[in-house]
Amino acid sequence: ERAWIEDRARKRRSRRSQFDVEPTPEQLAEDEARAALEQSHQLTRTNTGATGANVGLNAAGRSFAGGGGSVAMQPQQTRHARRLYVGNIPDLSEEDVHNFFRDAVRSSIVVDPGTNPNAASHRSQYVENDPIISVYINRERRFAFLEFKTMEITTACLQLDGIDVLGRGKVKVKRPNDYNAALAPAVNPSSAPILDTAALGIISPTVPDGPN
Repeated sequence: ERAWIEDRARKRRSRRSQFDVEPTPEQLAEDEARAALEQSHQLTRTNTGATGANVGLNAAGRSFAGGGGSVAMQPQQTRHARRLYVGNIPDLSEEDVHNFFRDAVRSSIVVDPGTNPNAASHRSQYVENDPIISVYINRERRFAFLEFKTMEITTACLQLDGIDVLGRGKVKVKRPNDYNAALAPAVNPSSAPILDTAALGIISPTVPDGPN
């Protein structure tokens, strides 16, 4: 029995600890991706007051910050209500996606005072300035998150569901999973922007009620 105990103790002493095991290339890549994403999120918090929560830690993901607005002007609690998920995104850069959706808003938003009583304000916020704050793309899973300047334009852009991005395929536009309607501040419908989606070639699946 004593020999068995000594043999077991000798094997335990010779056993290699986990601290002696070199990380695998996959672990190194994951650590580098995590560090890069955390640095990106720290820069976003410093420059705009935004955080990178709930965007996923993936080496394929990157963020692009756009001009024309400051998220610091919006309470952090509204961030979940100012973001949209875009699925089936084609292989484009963050800047390309940013510019496409910015231009889609600018070309479809109704700024005619005759039909939009908030035309002047909407022109200033969403045409003369950039309605989008940042874009995050996960290339591996082919989705993106768009963060907008206001909750009003975010809600309006839900109408962009099914838009064809640069002739490279239609995308799915919806609220992200972290959206909580119960926590989102109420939006005055009369102040909501109006998008003419027909100008973008989007056919609404909703058919207005008729007499028949």
